[in-house]
Amino acid sequence: MWLKRSKQREISPEEFQSKVLGGKDDWRTPLVITGDVTLSGMKLPRRFSLSDSTIKGHLFLANSALEDGLNLFRVQIEKGVDLSGAELGRPNIFASRIQNCIVGEDVILANSTLFAGFDFEESKILGNLQIDYATVGGGIGLENLLIGGNLSCADLTWKEEGELYLQNTIVEGDCYAGEDVELAMQLFLYFGKRVRISSAGARRMAASLQGKGSVL
Repeated sequence: MWLKRSKQREISPEEFQSKVLGGKDDWRTPLVITGDVTLSGMKLPRRFSLSDSTIKGHLFLANSALEDGLNLFRVQIEKGVDLSGAELGRPNIFASRIQNCIVGEDVILANSTLFAGFDFEESKILGNLQIDYATVGGGIGLENLLIGGNLSCADLTWKEEGELYLQNTIVEGDCYAGEDVELAMQLFLYFGKRVRISSAGARRMAASLQGKGSVL
C-alpha cells in the first residue's frame, strides 16, 4: 500500500480547514484528517493540495471556487467527495486531479466548471462517478481508473477541444451519457450494452446511424 501511515500526522478537520482558508497549501508532513473536511461554498486563496494523506470522512467542496485547482495525489478518502457546482482551475491552466487515490464512496462533479479539465488516472472510486452537466475546458482523464458503481457523464458542455480519455478503464456499473450521441457512441465502443442514453439521445442516434446506412 502506498500510504505512508507511519509518517502521517493527525490533524482535526477544524484546524485543517482554518489553515487552508488562511492560504496554506504546502503540507510537508502527510496528514490524517480525523473527520469530514467541509469547505463548501468557499473561495480558496491557494491550490487545494494533499498527498500521501488520509481523510477519515467526506471531502465537501460543493459550490466552492478553487482558482488554482484541486490536487489530490495518493490520498485515501474513507467516504465520498462532493465537488458539485464547484469552479476548478483557470482556463487552460491549473488542471485538477484525483490521481492514485482511493475514494470509499461517490465522487460528484455534477454542474461543476472544470476550466482546465480533470484527471482521475490510477484511482479507485468505490462508489459512483457523477460528472453530469459539467462544463469542461479540457480533457477528462479516466485512464486506469476503477469505478465500483456507475459512471454518469450526461450532457457535458465542452468549452475547449477535449474528450473523455478511456484506457484500461473499469466501470462495474452502468454508464450514462444523457443526450450526447457522440459520447454515447464512444462509451458504447468501450463498455457495450451497459451504456444508457436518454430517449431523445436514442432517437438522434438512430437517425444518425440510419442516415449513414449503418445497422446496429
